[in-house]
Amino acid sequence: MEWSECKDAGFKISTGGRESVSIMYQDLRNYRDAGVPIPIYGDGHGLVIAPEGIEFLCGYPGDGDSQDVWRKLKGHKNCDPPTGTASCVPGCTHDWGWCDPKDPRTDEGGVCGKDFEWGMPPMPWHPRDFATVIDLYNHHGGPSNWAPFPYNEFIVSSKFWNERLPGTIEAIYYKCKGEKGKGQAITLREAFIKHFKLEPWKVPLLCLDIHDWDYPFKVG
Repeated sequence: MEWSECKDAGFKISTGGRESVSIMYQDLRNYRDAGVPIPIYGDGHGLVIAPEGIEFLCGYPGDGDSQDVWRKLKGHKNCDPPTGTASCVPGCTHDWGWCDPKDPRTDEGGVCGKDFEWGMPPMPWHPRDFATVIDLYNHHGGPSNWAPFPYNEFIVSSKFWNERLPGTIEAIYYKCKGEKGKGQAITLREAFIKHFKLEPWKVPLLCLDIHDWDYPFKVG
């Protein structure tokens, strides 16, 4: 856990010095239709991240294709060095630069940061414009013209994340109702506690009820 990037985070592509996270908040209960479940990526297990373990690099009001799976950009979203430079922010670099909060719609009628345009993957939003990202996600986000996923995507620095371990991780969860992912969550938690020599109470095991917006986490 001392390195700053994962060599293969999926699709045989390096994370390039960043990790993807989603931000959950109460307003999402009215996203598109009232009563929708909490939109998470996958349905097994995951991490609850402490605010002090986060350094935001960019954000997308949907799936931003931050690994650049569908088309390789000239600058590449996965940077070298993975810690990022002024000209290459991992998970966020795009030939066309940053989305413009004064003009958040694409030429083809989509939403900047969410939809493909002219065959190019979504452009990133700068952290200073995250209020606009949240507003766009609340009204237009999630499923796009290339991906059906309902979640948002924010890119954080894995170097910052790793330098603050184990405090980066507040809890480890699995999905309630059927307990899908519980075994993996238990194994992950035990390995994490052992590696960092932690008291178990410092990293609680939780289950996440995606249908309970008021009290989504239960003690596992």
